[in-house]
Amino acid sequence: MLRLCALVVVAGTAAAAALAQSPDIPTLVARLGSDDFRERERAGDELLTLGKASVPELRAARAKTADPEVARRLEVLAERLEAIAVTKPTRVTLKVERRPGREVFDELAKRTGAKFLFGGSPRDALVTFDWDGTPFLEALDRLCDALQLTWEVNEFDHIIRVEGTDESTPHVAYAGPFRVAADTVDLKSEVRVGRVERRQAVARPPAELTVRFLVRSEPRLPVCALGKPVLLAAEDELGNSLMPPPDPAPPPTGGPAPRPAPSERGHEAWGTVALRRASRHAEFVKFCRVRVEVGCVAEARPEVVVADATKCRGQKYTG
Repeated sequence: MLRLCALVVVAGTAAAAALAQSPDIPTLVARLGSDDFRERERAGDELLTLGKASVPELRAARAKTADPEVARRLEVLAERLEAIAVTKPTRVTLKVERRPGREVFDELAKRTGAKFLFGGSPRDALVTFDWDGTPFLEALDRLCDALQLTWEVNEFDHIIRVEGTDESTPHVAYAGPFRVAADTVDLKSEVRVGRVERRQAVARPPAELTVRFLVRSEPRLPVCALGKPVLLAAEDELGNSLMPPPDPAPPPTGGPAPRPAPSERGHEAWGTVALRRASRHAEFVKFCRVRVEVGCVAEARPEVVVADATKCRGQKYTG
C-alpha cells in the first residue's frame, strides 16, 4: 500500500485500554447512520479515538452494512486511523545514567523492535540520557553522536547498520517517522562576456543557490517516492529572504495535486530546493523550511494466495 505522509507507535496495552473504555464498536457504527448529522459526527469522532487496533472491525462492519452513508464513513475512518498510525513516530521513554552504549542499544532494540548490526565499532563509552517520548530516530542520533557512530537502514532486511565515524551531521530536523538532514549548499554564479549587445552593459545575473537534503525513515516504513519539494521560507544571516521569484507560469487549476511517482523502495531519498541569493555579503543560510510529500510502503497485502502450487494447473487467477 502506498501511503502519502505529509512530512508513537501506540502500545498494544494502551490500544486495548482505549477499546475497553469506549462504547462498543457496533453501537458506534449504528450511530453513524443516525438521522441527526451531529450524532453521526460524534460517533465518527469516538471511533477515531479507538486507534488502529479497531481497523479490522471497522472494515468488517463496512462489508456487512447495506447503508451507503455508513459504508462511506467507515471507509474514511479506517483510512484515517491507518494514516495516523503511519505518520506518528515511534516514541522512546528511557532514562540511563553512565551506562555503556551497548546496553542502551540493547534497550532501544527491546523497546522499539529495531535490529542493529555493528561493524566492530566501540560502544563501551558511558552515556547518560533521559528520553521521555523522544522520537526513535532522534534518540538514535543522540546515542550515535555520543559514541561517534553513524547509522543507516539496509533497504533489504531493514536492519540498522552502525559504524564508527569522525563525521557528524549537525543540521537535522525530525518530522513524524522521518529524519531530514541538510547535506550540501551549492552556490553557482556565472557572467556572460561573449555575444552580448554592444550598447548594453554586462549584467551580473543572480547567483544560483541550491540546498540538497536527505530524508531517512524508520525501519518499519520504507520510502518509495519523494515529491517535488515546495519552499515555504528561507533566510540568510542578515535577515534577507532567499525566496526565488514566483514562477511566471500560472498554477494549474482543477484536478488533484501531482503526487510522487513510486520508485525503488528503500529508507533514504534525496531532494533539492532552489534559493535566490539576496546579498553578496551574506555567507550563511540561516534557515530553510520545505514541505515535501513522501510516499511510503505502509503495508503489504497479498492479492492472490496460492495454498498448493501443485494444484494450479488449469486454474485462473486475477490480481
